[in-house]
Amino acid sequence: MASDKKTTFLTNELPRRILLHSPELDSEGKFSDVKLSTPDHLDGFMSTIHRLSFAYESKDGSDARTLNLMVKVMKGSDEFRETSMAKTQFTNEIYIYTNVLPVFKQLLDCSGICADWCPKVLYGEAGHFPTYSDQYETILVLEDISPMGYRAGPRLDLEEDHLRLMARNIASFHACTYAMRIRKDPRLPKLIEGITPLEYICGDKTFTSYDVLFKLGSDRLYQYLDAHPEQLDTDDFKQDIKLLRQRYGVTPIKLMQNLIRRDDVYSVILHGDYNRNNVLFQLDTDGKPIALKMFDFQENRYATPVIDLTFFMYMSMTAELRDRLWDSLVQEYHTTLIDSLVAILRVPKEDASLAPYRYEQFMEHFKQHAVYGVIITLHFLPWMMCPEEECEQLSYHFARDVHSKELAHWTLNGSQLDDLIDGIIPLDFIVGDKTFASYDVLYTLGAERLYQYLDAHPEELNTERFKKDITNLRQRYGVQTIRLMQELIRRDDVFSVIVHGDYNRNNVLFQLDAINKPIAQKMFDFQETRCATPAIDLACFLYICMSEELRERCWDALVEEYHTTLFDSLVVLLKTSKDDPLLDSYRFKSFMEHFKRHALYRVI
Repeated sequence: MASDKKTTFLTNELPRRILLHSPELDSEGKFSDVKLSTPDHLDGFMSTIHRLSFAYESKDGSDARTLNLMVKVMKGSDEFRETSMAKTQFTNEIYIYTNVLPVFKQLLDCSGICADWCPKVLYGEAGHFPTYSDQYETILVLEDISPMGYRAGPRLDLEEDHLRLMARNIASFHACTYAMRIRKDPRLPKLIEGITPLEYICGDKTFTSYDVLFKLGSDRLYQYLDAHPEQLDTDDFKQDIKLLRQRYGVTPIKLMQNLIRRDDVYSVILHGDYNRNNVLFQLDTDGKPIALKMFDFQENRYATPVIDLTFFMYMSMTAELRDRLWDSLVQEYHTTLIDSLVAILRVPKEDASLAPYRYEQFMEHFKQHAVYGVIITLHFLPWMMCPEEECEQLSYHFARDVHSKELAHWTLNGSQLDDLIDGIIPLDFIVGDKTFASYDVLYTLGAERLYQYLDAHPEELNTERFKKDITNLRQRYGVQTIRLMQELIRRDDVFSVIVHGDYNRNNVLFQLDAINKPIAQKMFDFQETRCATPAIDLACFLYICMSEELRERCWDALVEEYHTTLFDSLVVLLKTSKDDPLLDSYRFKSFMEHFKRHALYRVI
């Protein structure tokens, strides 16, 4: 009965409310042919997402079209909504769409900056809707932007173009708060006052669900640093981590509460949950992202912009991308921030009003707050890495009881893949200050032979880029090749697999047909197995088991055959299509970029 009541509201009453609320529609217009669906893949942890479409015609008939919309409503019992603070979060979200964004857009009207951050809002209201339910509700209606080509990015790790677009987008959004503060715009205090504070600690009360998750994230941080002391590479860093652990080790929620504390210089109106799950990208004909829209503002607050910036940077970048792009992305964010302020305020970059936001001052603030993104990512990213059925279990038990044994099991031990990887004892070449001596000797020998060959055959360095790469490699690792090899076996969250580790003709047997053609194969000798780049296995037999003539003739074809089989296998195992965005990280171009960086392992 309740479901029928809600359906009637969504298909009969809501379309009329949309016509009355949206300024671009005729409040006296007509609607017909209403269609409502609830796709499973859009169902959220705290909300239900419906697709709603109907034929609309203005009263005078001059405007007739089909409206394709997304309707977002809260779900869960009153108890769940209270314990999860859903009422506060979803009410704040409605407030951002209906109060904050319109003011920000007015601010940018004459600046030349596009304020097209989000899907168009057609209706947003919080309160009691007796014809829908007996609970306090929030109902948000947004334009469905999927027909315009907007789609989710890769599930885990975004590519450089995605990341730069995200940095620029959120910078222009943050700039609006700073511009209003510099102008002493009287609307800013009112906008801030309208956001109900989403505190982790309020008086003697602690937000229980976050307490559990933050403790999990901080425990993972300290466990990692205990296992990898070499990461604490300066005395100051060691001391800072020691003090952090002493002060907040058992109560990380106090740390997180301090990090969201408001200040009069850097606090902005945030998105609050800015990561790849809450943005959609529009692609050009080459598949390159050219625009994005963000949504899901439930966790918005007035706090440091570092929350938005570090969350997507930690959540959505491979270790390799972090090493290569981190500083550049922060700079791109900051450049866009300053450029936006200059355009909005119509002042030169040297204007004294911008002094608190210059790069050096901003980076000091950034360094003091970036650990927020670390803690969030360390509890959330492992969930994202789970298969979908495990994510469902996590969401179910989190909503049911954050202290339950079931949630602890699924959070700490849920992923079968994690269990398999944890069972492999790392075969590292360097552990702390200890080096695996026998490999050190062999790798030094291999590297010396490589450099001797290139010295004797300089024509092989046939491009300036190749010459420079070899020079840099030699300067950085020439006498410590084992450090290079340790880097090449480092795990990452996208490409690492459980490898054979020594995959060559010595460790396989072939079955032959009547004319001695190999038709099947069995492999053995897994002593060097590890979780690392698949290039270890692939390049091993390609380099060791091919003549020079075969390498020149078959190398590219063999790599393509490997990749085609890999991709076809994923399609079958995941029961999906080759166009599924889940597979984007493993397409040929991305795979080859990874392979080129790691194939050197087998050269040595």
